[in-house]
Amino acid sequence: EFSYVFIVNLVDKRFPSVGRKEAIPIPDALVKDVVPEGDWHLEEERRLFYVALTRAKSGVFLTSAEDYGGVRKKKPSRFLMETGFSETKPQHTGTVLFDASEVHSAKTETTPPELKFLPRSFSFTQLKSYETCPWQYRFAFLLKVPTPGKPSFSFGKTIHNTLYEFFRRIKEANELSQAGLFDTPQEKNAKHTAKNPTRDDLLELYESKWINHWYPSKRLRDEYYEKGKEALKRFYALHEKQWPTVLMLEKGFQVRVGKYLLKGAIDRVDQTEAGIEIIDYKTGAFPKTGQKDIQQLALYALALKEVFHLDPVKLTYYFVEDNKPLSVAVDGSELETVSQWALERIDGILNGKFEATPGMHCSYCDYREICEYRAH
Repeated sequence: EFSYVFIVNLVDKRFPSVGRKEAIPIPDALVKDVVPEGDWHLEEERRLFYVALTRAKSGVFLTSAEDYGGVRKKKPSRFLMETGFSETKPQHTGTVLFDASEVHSAKTETTPPELKFLPRSFSFTQLKSYETCPWQYRFAFLLKVPTPGKPSFSFGKTIHNTLYEFFRRIKEANELSQAGLFDTPQEKNAKHTAKNPTRDDLLELYESKWINHWYPSKRLRDEYYEKGKEALKRFYALHEKQWPTVLMLEKGFQVRVGKYLLKGAIDRVDQTEAGIEIIDYKTGAFPKTGQKDIQQLALYALALKEVFHLDPVKLTYYFVEDNKPLSVAVDGSELETVSQWALERIDGILNGKFEATPGMHCSYCDYREICEYRAH
């Protein structure tokens, strides 16, 4: 039992939900022992509703709404109608925090009161979110509305963690080899221990770093797992015996742009014959156009110059699934452009400019269901 119970989504086709055929049907003879007649799924949902009602010590809250993000208004749940509360008029049960005029004002106000939660430093992800839609930024980084995980999140994290550990071992082996520490038996043993990891080592790392969360089904999880495994096999075959000289891995930074602080972490920095190269892993598909904005990499190049006093000559997105790099040469004017881009967005955030910019991006926005400005 609980002091209070909330029963939500009391609308048609949500609670009770739409009946689905059982993967392994229960024989009718057994079902009749429990539910003599009627819709078995509906009766099971009704029992669940009853259980929820009878678990409250002090009060039960039944909630429903007409708008859950679709084009049609929702009808009340049959369970809500059966309780007799479906036609209940709203009544104030406590202190009124906003009257009608204040609610209207809050909806049209462009400078929300949560400005006191403005950040002191900014990341590329924050600035990109603000560029897409300032109202989306408000949901994500001021109100901090949580969003459900996605398969792409856990898969991307798995690949990043795997490659980090793989190249950490390569970097360690390379440093020990160059140090010339292998004269004694102990040092020879260290050399053997620190040798470059094999393909089997890479796949074992993948297995150990695998994140199971956020996959809606075993089938989809298995598909992602096999896709990642095959991509890493191709990755190893492509780069075997020509592993790079790694200078940095997952290198965090904080850099000043104007009077503001930008933060982030660079996946990998290599020393090549041509000079310093910045690599950022991507687990999405290689762009069909063969082009991608380099704002993120340009910010990393800026940090590398200002914080670590290194001059990168090449910026690379490495698309792991396709095993294809997308590289551009470092352009000084591009670094100036990205600095101005960052400053403009930070100024907008700090000045409370959070006007919504609905458009095609609304269709994949994490906050679509709760956004009053979404494009339909």
